[in-house]
Amino acid sequence: MKKIILILLIVIVSFKSFAQNSAKENVSKVLATYKLAMEKQDKEIMKSLFSPDAVIYENGDPGDKAADFMAEHMFPEFDMFSSFTYDNYVSKIIISGNHAFTTETYNYTIVLKKDGKAIVPSSMGVATAILKKTPAGWKIISYHSSYRKQKVTN
Repeated sequence: MKKIILILLIVIVSFKSFAQNSAKENVSKVLATYKLAMEKQDKEIMKSLFSPDAVIYENGDPGDKAADFMAEHMFPEFDMFSSFTYDNYVSKIIISGNHAFTTETYNYTIVLKKDGKAIVPSSMGVATAILKKTPAGWKIISYHSSYRKQKVTN
């Protein structure tokens, strides 16, 4: 009897660990897709990552519905960018039931179409996101990002 209970406990713990790793992998794919959508300036991919009631916060702004933020801020900027590139990207993911809590740190550079100049040369960014597991997969329900220009050292 003790062996059966022990085997059941091992199976349950193994299954839970597998499910947690699978969830982390799926959330990691959402974050990677967000990064790809930024780099490709792909509006359709970007829209697909957020739940309909998601909110985006940026640099201390009080937050907008994701659809409004994208239409009024993000997508007009995409139209001005020649490129948006990430460097030194690191993400951390915590899964808690049907929610995921993430932190991303990275450097990024934005180059404008009009003159080919970097408007944000190698800035340091940080983002936090909350994702929810839905029937359609993991969706971002809250996203906050901020940045600072890197200090120039001589």
